[in-house]
Amino acid sequence: MSQHFTHLHLHTEYSLLDGAISLDKLIAFGKENKYKALAITDHGNVFGAVKFFQQCKKAGIKPILGMEAYFTEDVKVKNTDNKYYHLILLVQNAVGYKNLCKLISYSHQEGFYFKPRIDYNILEKHHEGLIVTTACLGGHIPKLLMANNTKEVNERIDWFLRVFGRERFFLEVQPEDQEDQIILNKKLFALSKEKNIQCVAAGDCHYVSLQDHEAHEIMLSIQTQAKLDSPNRFSFGDCRAYMRTTEQMLAEFKEHQEAVWNAGKIADMCNFDFETDKLFFPQFVIPENYTQESYFAHMCRIGLQRLKDEELIPVDQTELYDTRLETEIDLITKMGFVGYFLVVSDFIQWAYRNNIPVGPGRGSAAGSLVAWALQITNIDPLKYNLLFERFLNPERVSMPDIDIDFCIEGRDKVINYVREKYGHDKVCNIITFGTMMAKGVIKDVARVLGLPFEDSNALTNLIPEQLKITLTQALEQEPRLKELIDNNPKIKHIFDIALKLEGLTRHASKHAAGIVISPEPIDEVLPVYIPSKSTELVTQYAMTELESIGFLKIDFLGLKNLTLIDRVLQLIKSTYSISLDMYKLPLDREETFARLCECNTSGVFHLESSGLNDVLRTL
Repeated sequence: MSQHFTHLHLHTEYSLLDGAISLDKLIAFGKENKYKALAITDHGNVFGAVKFFQQCKKAGIKPILGMEAYFTEDVKVKNTDNKYYHLILLVQNAVGYKNLCKLISYSHQEGFYFKPRIDYNILEKHHEGLIVTTACLGGHIPKLLMANNTKEVNERIDWFLRVFGRERFFLEVQPEDQEDQIILNKKLFALSKEKNIQCVAAGDCHYVSLQDHEAHEIMLSIQTQAKLDSPNRFSFGDCRAYMRTTEQMLAEFKEHQEAVWNAGKIADMCNFDFETDKLFFPQFVIPENYTQESYFAHMCRIGLQRLKDEELIPVDQTELYDTRLETEIDLITKMGFVGYFLVVSDFIQWAYRNNIPVGPGRGSAAGSLVAWALQITNIDPLKYNLLFERFLNPERVSMPDIDIDFCIEGRDKVINYVREKYGHDKVCNIITFGTMMAKGVIKDVARVLGLPFEDSNALTNLIPEQLKITLTQALEQEPRLKELIDNNPKIKHIFDIALKLEGLTRHASKHAAGIVISPEPIDEVLPVYIPSKSTELVTQYAMTELESIGFLKIDFLGLKNLTLIDRVLQLIKSTYSISLDMYKLPLDREETFARLCECNTSGVFHLESSGLNDVLRTL
């Protein structure tokens, strides 16, 4: 293997409001500097892992997954005297990834105290397949060295050597931007010689180039809600946490170049990848004498017969429906999505049996006859000439995606049924990320730089009201903004910083509707997280990433319109003794279309917006 270097201690935007390296910029840096590999080690999480792996592979760069863990001596001690330290964990193989998921899960549940923490005991249980480095000045061994606590340094070193061996334990040295780092590096190199332990050079990168230093300091002030001129605000001080090139790292460690090359050596040892060709669907229990596939086909045919019996299918067209059903069954079976349909059909039918209103179905799923036969939708796709290929297409293999609407009051009951059926440890909420959007980032930066609230408001009011507008688009559309920037250096400064921070991830929370169902306990196959001001576990990967690594995610949408319709039907029944079926109301009433033509659509789901009112008018 030829010598090469990569950063093994690096914080992306997923070290929320602490790292300012977007994945795009990280990959661009890797390509520009011909890096063979890149690693990410965010604080206590692996939020960016799947996206990072996808982008690295596209760029022909080897991705390495890691995390900077919050590490303490004993997580059971929950008081401020029990300090936490930093420790870098790098995933060597599939076993290491499973162990990292276990450690993350533990840190957010048993270990949480201000931060998601792990300790020596749990790390010993789940050390296999992981490589560790002693991290920055905030690491446990570095802290003990700086305190000249030789006895405990030796004890801790012995522990790491016993658990990880010399192959998987490294002393981390960093560029000497601060006085303390110069002292620490000297001690680490001496320790390396004395104990025969290898050193590795790392950058503790938080932003891409030196020009981003000020923007990063402002970002830290956004995190701590301080102003830039606050005397005691959290700051990186003299530390220049940018991404140095291989040449710059070699210059930093002129006397110890082997420490720089050791980073490449570790990168070569790490060989983990996500399995993207497998589906992790839950086990759907089927009756004896059936395979999952034969049971699915059987249920579809029974469903179609029910529709015929209810005279919902024209008698003279039954052959056409039979042929279409068999085509869809074959394709769904070939694509491996049988489990998906069985799971979804099961909980929707449970909702019907328990009088929980369910939406008729929307989106491309309405093009599936199988979905209608299994009561997933309530729409005849042939009658309306809807295409199955828009929903599932062998040419473009992607997970089926069915948005299911439930009455807002019954939604939680359905989710609870799913938890009971598949196991509470196998059903989990999904994370979603908020980013620094145009108006928000201007407000944040303006506050940190001390711009009065009224001025900051006047500035954001000039940004056009347009969904997902960027600052660049705002400047093109609103000449007054450009004028302000040209005439006022303070406003120009705010915009310069805001443009650097725009689009970075600001916070993580629970997705309003998404649920993932796994065949194994979630914490064994996925990293989990507890968002602030919440007690609920969520997966650390967002919806699209979960899908790309083969997990079953389902949108359980709560819809107040369904609750309203249900109440109206109940009122009609109690007042007039008339029982109406929402699904059997005629769809050709002139009075209804007259109201739509008048745009009298308040309270009608999906037809309330001004955009759709315009469509109705022109139609």
